[in-house]
Amino acid sequence: PVDNKSALGRWVASLRSQYSSLQKGYPTADLTEERLMVLRSIDFIWDLQQFDSDARWKRQFEELVQYKRDNGHCNAPQSTPLGKWVKMQRENFRETQLRAAGTLPQNRTKP
Repeated sequence: PVDNKSALGRWVASLRSQYSSLQKGYPTADLTEERLMVLRSIDFIWDLQQFDSDARWKRQFEELVQYKRDNGHCNAPQSTPLGKWVKMQRENFRETQLRAAGTLPQNRTKP
């Protein structure tokens, strides 16, 4: 992570702020399409929260892969953080399947 107090950190924070403005439909003078393309070419991370979420998911998945290697199955005890994560993944999967089939109960529909 870049320290927001350094010149680089301030610049990166400014880029992310400008990008957020663009996403909301407000053009910026500094963040041109060309600059966006250059930053995308180096896999610049625009949304740190999403990046952190993705990184956490990948870590949990790797932990599950190791658990399966060690135990021969993916049924981690639900009393453990890994087991709670697996349960959440299964619930999300079921909900996605129900939503796709149009059978998700009305009180479970998310906006």
